[in-house]
Amino acid sequence: MHAPVWGIWLDGDEVLLWPELLRDMLVKAYELHPDSVSMSIKMAEWDGQVYDIPAKVIRLDLVEAVLESSYQLKLHGSETVLSLPNSIASAPPVAGVPHLLHRSLLRPEGRREERLHLAESEFFESRVDGRIMDEVKGART
Repeated sequence: MHAPVWGIWLDGDEVLLWPELLRDMLVKAYELHPDSVSMSIKMAEWDGQVYDIPAKVIRLDLVEAVLESSYQLKLHGSETVLSLPNSIASAPPVAGVPHLLHRSLLRPEGRREERLHLAESEFFESRVDGRIMDEVKGART
């Protein structure tokens, strides 16, 4: 059995804070859940909202393809699209613990209007059993 290959997916307006303990967290996550595709990490927004993000720290050795973003993955040996939605965090990140800061104010004016994290719950409610609906799949082909 090979060791897992982890990757961190960062957008241009995101920064990883306190990365020193990330390796230890990944080792522990793998020990507890060796078949897990991702490890959730907290992301703080400028407005103070904090999310648990499962799609930013992913097992690259299990991923065959990244579809529209790291939130939609196709795994080796599976036809199912895995969707990894955000959830509101129950607590803010603790200083010294790895987390992400989303610096959305660095975006150009035109990209600041609609934020995916604000519309995400409605988007995923339109899904059936966590799979992309047939009409969405057809639109991509």
